[in-house]
Amino acid sequence: DIPSDIKNKSYLNPLLRRVLFLLYKISEPFIIRKFDGVVSVTPHIIDKLIKVNKNTFQVTNYPIITNSDISEIKTEKFQIPTIFFAGGVNSLWMHENIIKSLELINFDIKYLIAGPVSNEYLLKLKELKSWGKVEYLGLISYSQVEHYNSKSHIGIAIANYTEACGGKMGTLGNTKIFEIMKAGLPIICTNFTLWEQIVEENKCGICVNPRDVVAISQAIIKMVTNKQESIQMGQNGKMAVLDKYNWKTQEVILIDMYKNILSI
Repeated sequence: DIPSDIKNKSYLNPLLRRVLFLLYKISEPFIIRKFDGVVSVTPHIIDKLIKVNKNTFQVTNYPIITNSDISEIKTEKFQIPTIFFAGGVNSLWMHENIIKSLELINFDIKYLIAGPVSNEYLLKLKELKSWGKVEYLGLISYSQVEHYNSKSHIGIAIANYTEACGGKMGTLGNTKIFEIMKAGLPIICTNFTLWEQIVEENKCGICVNPRDVVAISQAIIKMVTNKQESIQMGQNGKMAVLDKYNWKTQEVILIDMYKNILSI
């Protein structure tokens, strides 16, 4: 959603941002109309684009399944209940609220964070009272991400409501929840309408208001204190990815789009 993305670029001069927003918003339909095919990843953008170009297809970038994802690999978990996040370490992912929620938990718990971060934002996080329960791993490889996924107890993907993410509707363009589900971890995520439908249908996690610190802490406590239920959630999520939220289901749509274009 480029218009919304431009509106949210706070580093741009407000007047310039407004001008760019209007220029793009006006020109996009004229350009989109000329394409033989258009791809987007989530319903709210598809609904907008298909009005301009009938050959618009939703192809969501669900994860690719490998042999290692199918095989059952037994790995010992960390001794302390551990939450793991890998991705952009910035305010979109509400790390402040997650860390603040740890203040309300009276048992040992660890929050592992991996990914790129600005010095300014990292210093801001380190000033929080519960930083002692956090470990920043820095930039790590994909194989290391898989290792920490296998050793952790909970995956977390709490994104803020933003226009670029579809507001409270959310987006399927962000693959975070599917990566966590593929790893076999129970998930705590934002109660976006789209995400909530997936999580509730597959009984694979808990959805929360990203701005509610108490709700986040309660979700963590529930998962840690209901171990068997959490394990089942993780298994449910993995089965859902192996069954439907994977690239095999999307490549069919993409190939159909190519066939459609070639037959025009």
